[in-house]
Amino acid sequence: FREWVFSEDSGALAEFAAATERSFGTTVQRVMHNPGGCRFHYGHPDCWDKIFTMTNGGVSKANKGLHVSEDVFGGYNVMLRGRDISYVDYIAVGKGRDMGFETINTFEAKVAGGNGEQVVSRDVHRLARRFNTPRLLTWYHTGNGFFINTSLLMYSLLVNAWLCLLLAFSSNRSVDGQVLQDALALLGGMQLLQLGSLSVLVYVATVWLEDGLVATLKNVLRQLVSGSLLFYVFRGQTTAHAFISDVKYGGAKYAATGRGYKLQATPFMDLFQQYGRSHMWYGSHLLLLLVVALAVGLPLPIASLWSYALVILALLAAPFWFNPFTFDWDRNKASIEAGP
Repeated sequence: FREWVFSEDSGALAEFAAATERSFGTTVQRVMHNPGGCRFHYGHPDCWDKIFTMTNGGVSKANKGLHVSEDVFGGYNVMLRGRDISYVDYIAVGKGRDMGFETINTFEAKVAGGNGEQVVSRDVHRLARRFNTPRLLTWYHTGNGFFINTSLLMYSLLVNAWLCLLLAFSSNRSVDGQVLQDALALLGGMQLLQLGSLSVLVYVATVWLEDGLVATLKNVLRQLVSGSLLFYVFRGQTTAHAFISDVKYGGAKYAATGRGYKLQATPFMDLFQQYGRSHMWYGSHLLLLLVVALAVGLPLPIASLWSYALVILALLAAPFWFNPFTFDWDRNKASIEAGP
């Protein structure tokens, strides 16, 4: 069944999380079911055919680490045994989503880690070998491939920053600077679209279809003003870091996030401990590379690096922007001076 996320009016972050679930739980599910033919089981509010499931492998798996996403593995079982998983759009089930910055990113890390375990499993290998090309591509871009693409995109930013630095150190001035500027601007636009703006198009289409054009424009404008781009870029790095870490080292596990209101500010040191290594270090690395490249003499205007500036701002400032009471200077000063 589709989901009615009743927590979307509980703040900007709750609205961002609900927007993602709304598009994934409606438009994306329709396409995955028909014509994609690759819809699996995604937890609540999906329902099981109990008799069929009990007599065809069940929902339980032997390894609680590898099969941390037990719901989707149950869907793999059904699909491998020749059955189909349908999507019913005329029944909606109420559901509350995460409403705090830390809980949303913890949930995203859990899902990304679970997908890291999926891509090394036999179930995915067996399905991939049996799907035809259109079905396989639909599954890739609506499932595990989304996490692979996000990881490649986030790490491509670092590669491009290194290329800018090498270009600045290069003494070859025969290269047309205008050509490089146009190429970098185009690349920056593509990266920004893929880092979050492109996924908004599905949400826009869904809201436009159900609520009308005026409501759609209001929702999108409100989210942009609230800092949705910063949130989606930061969440993209959460996805990439958790996915790559799990593929390399394993360690995916269930994370109980809780879905209560976020009413207390998180201390500075706690935010740094949670996101310092995975996000802030990466943002600082990008910032250092670009500063050195500009200082050495990058033959490009600063304005052409706008996409990098947005990513760096998101990775370094998003945890504090979405922290309650972030504009209370006395509270922030006490939090910074408190130390670990």
